[in-house]
Amino acid sequence: MINPEQYEACDVMTDKDASIFLPKAYKLMDWCRGTKVLDYGCGPGRRAFTYILPQVEKFEGKMYSLDISEDMVTYAQKTYPHPAVQYACGDIMGDFPWKNVKFDNILSFYVLHFIEDIR
Repeated sequence: MINPEQYEACDVMTDKDASIFLPKAYKLMDWCRGTKVLDYGCGPGRRAFTYILPQVEKFEGKMYSLDISEDMVTYAQKTYPHPAVQYACGDIMGDFPWKNVKFDNILSFYVLHFIEDIR
């Protein structure tokens, strides 16, 4: 799997995309007090911490950050801890840790190119 520190060092290239796309996406989503957001494919956590968490905090919500890589999740937990964020390792198609949580919004940013079998 990819080294979280190396991934994060190169990941700054996606900041421009995130800063443009995510505010537009937020306008298309429903937000209310206590909103629960799933960040699927959180990677090392910086993008969600920088761009998604401030939106979640506006609504006193909670963010659930999931990645299939244990190394990425461990790095995110250590580097970007926050009381409104819960990190876990898992897969939306199988080992999903929050089966009983109803999410109000789901975001997945720069994830599809890592999926081997898109079907």
